[in-house]
Amino acid sequence: ITHDFAKATSFFQEKILNNKITEKARHSYLSSLFSYWVVDKWLEKNDLSELFYHMPVFSWFIVAKHHGDLEKFGEVMENIKNSQILSGQVENIKKYSLEEVSNIYDKLLKPVKLEINICEFLKNFQSILEQLEERIEKQEEILIENKDPKYYFELILLFSALVDADKIEASCEDKEYKRILREITKRKEINKNLVDEYKKIFFKSDSEINRLREKAYKEVMEKLGNIDIYRDKIFSIELPTGMGKTL
Repeated sequence: ITHDFAKATSFFQEKILNNKITEKARHSYLSSLFSYWVVDKWLEKNDLSELFYHMPVFSWFIVAKHHGDLEKFGEVMENIKNSQILSGQVENIKKYSLEEVSNIYDKLLKPVKLEINICEFLKNFQSILEQLEERIEKQEEILIENKDPKYYFELILLFSALVDADKIEASCEDKEYKRILREITKRKEINKNLVDEYKKIFFKSDSEINRLREKAYKEVMEKLGNIDIYRDKIFSIELPTGMGKTL
């Protein structure tokens, strides 16, 4: 709900209504700062800042790049700092759409019980940018030292979720979207004995290779009862080609 904040400028509205394309119509950078600010406030309000210390920066990053490819944090920050359009966009929103945008975000943020003052954000956007830059430097050091891949996968997941939702929302009506959602989330029911039934049909001969496949199959099946998939998560089966790893 924050990733398109800067579409509130008249520059972007002119682009949509009259195909008047200017540099100031670009919306990702100011929207990314707004996303950082809102997520930071929400975490602070709910005493979650320490637990999810990385989330405001992640939110900034994926919004800044939601119309492009992911780069390094520092490269994106340099692009934003060198941008000449932010102050003009801020003044434009103050002048033309502040009341409307404030009303919109009052409604959007009500379900998560967060009240924000958009005037505060617009007035302090430069200091927010400076605070974010300091935070990025500290966070990169922590993440590099940590070496925990979960942050990488979390970032990619969030980026994927935003881009996917954005494209689907923009490309189809609500009714069509609901139909697509039903299709992509529908799980197929698979007979739990499917592999055994397959083996009976295709591996019924008593050849040497089938005896070896059956031996390997039984060894794997016997070990399944003694593993903790929630703790270990990743497993490997080392067998020669043709020994039934797929099964």
